[in-house]
Amino acid sequence: MDYPALLAVLQQHANPERAVPMQAYMKHRFAYFGIGKPELARLCRPFLKDAAKQPVDWDFVRRCWDDPHRELQYAALEYLKKMQQHLTPQDIPRLQTLITEKSWWDSSDVLDRIVGNIALRHPEASTVLLAWSTDDNIWLRRVAIDHQLLRKQHTAPLLVLLALVLLAAALLCGKPLKLLALGETVAGSLGLAVRRSRSLLLVLVALMSAVATLAVGPLSFIGLMTPHLARRSGAVSPEKQLPTAALYGAALMLIADWFGRYLIFPYELGAGVIASLLGGGFFLLLLRPPLPAPLPPTAPPSHQSPSAPTKAASAAKKRATTPCRRWRAPPAWHSPPKKPRKPSASSPNNNCATKTSATSPAHSTAPPASPSANLTAAATPSARAALPSTNTKSTA
Repeated sequence: MDYPALLAVLQQHANPERAVPMQAYMKHRFAYFGIGKPELARLCRPFLKDAAKQPVDWDFVRRCWDDPHRELQYAALEYLKKMQQHLTPQDIPRLQTLITEKSWWDSSDVLDRIVGNIALRHPEASTVLLAWSTDDNIWLRRVAIDHQLLRKQHTAPLLVLLALVLLAAALLCGKPLKLLALGETVAGSLGLAVRRSRSLLLVLVALMSAVATLAVGPLSFIGLMTPHLARRSGAVSPEKQLPTAALYGAALMLIADWFGRYLIFPYELGAGVIASLLGGGFFLLLLRPPLPAPLPPTAPPSHQSPSAPTKAASAAKKRATTPCRRWRAPPAWHSPPKKPRKPSASSPNNNCATKTSATSPAHSTAPPASPSANLTAAATPSARAALPSTNTKSTA
């Protein structure tokens, strides 16, 4: 590769006005010629045309990397992408130097794919990448994690098939879960084998947890938090809770991964750490005591004055003032008092009533006689003579 010729071409097409915002975008870490990516690829294409037919020119890569202009580092990365089929595990130390020098996200995101391609073709390189994952350099750890994106096509088909089978089995367990939620006694009376169903569900949960941990690593609070979120969103029955909780879990993992990558950029936090923080805060909210019920309002609404009549009072006043169109029978307490009946001549106590009315004034206010006084009066000879004989038989 002809480094001086490439440098001359880039200097010829430099754009100082465009270089200023490009340097500001990269926080003034690097100098720029002011050449965009599409134009840079077009200018480098003649130099990379026959590059794959020759061995890797590490001297060209080194000179490009030592130049202060960022476009030359981009040219070196394009050259390594063109030559990645010729790279071997013996070239990983050189790539490690490129990762740790002039490190930034734009170069590491290209080098992780170059390193990942070497690891796919040479599995023995995975031991070096495993050591990078615990290194103190953040960019080595980033490459060690991100290079696994190339392995998604090589995921074990058995693991994917097992996850799908377990998910389908979980969706079919809605009826036993619904019966178990009613209690052991009610579930047993409805014909459910409680012990056997509970044992099978525990085994299913253990298998699903093992497959999830094997696929994405240990994650905390996700499995505890998503069922509560699903229930609070309206999914009450197990048939609705299971898929809703699965969607909530996927969304929470995306949120945790995004925050882990960009919260303290260029450094990263694990998705499990962010998930633990979200889950801990959620359960603290659940442990909070409920708020007291609000007291009923005592004052009238703001749009209604205190002296304004209520709707019920207005309706009652209207009924009282509106004449009734249909005749209605008056209630019992409206009927006039009845006049006392005159005693008839055939009444057996007529003589006593006549004597009592004759001797008493017309408008006497004396209280009525007591029963004992009546008995005393009846015991006199004149009273006994006035009474009819009890021995006389009725001719009727």
